[in-house]
Amino acid sequence: MNTRELSEDIRYIGDTLGDVLRIQGGNTLFDAVETMRRAAKTARDAENIEQADAARKRLIDQMNTLDPATALAVNRAFTLYFQLVNIAEDIQRTRVLTQRLADQKGTPVSESFD
Repeated sequence: MNTRELSEDIRYIGDTLGDVLRIQGGNTLFDAVETMRRAAKTARDAENIEQADAARKRLIDQMNTLDPATALAVNRAFTLYFQLVNIAEDIQRTRVLTQRLADQKGTPVSESFD
């Protein structure tokens, strides 16, 4: 399975959402979302539990500095991002199934109904 297309779609979604955040909420909102994203990524990619815990603490500390309106906007931005990523994954699944069907040359794909 070629995941390059999915990675490209997700990168495009992230870049486009970033542009929309700048337009709709200004650089303050964009910077808040980026700060949270980087902190979460650091926590996820930590090499050991101590680094992960420290990164999670920084993420929580950063979240606690947000005013309620910005916190809500950041929450909405992440919710929208993950909804869009789910759609991109659905599209990728359709691509894979379509390719499998083409490769089968008329015989049913193993995961489908005849």
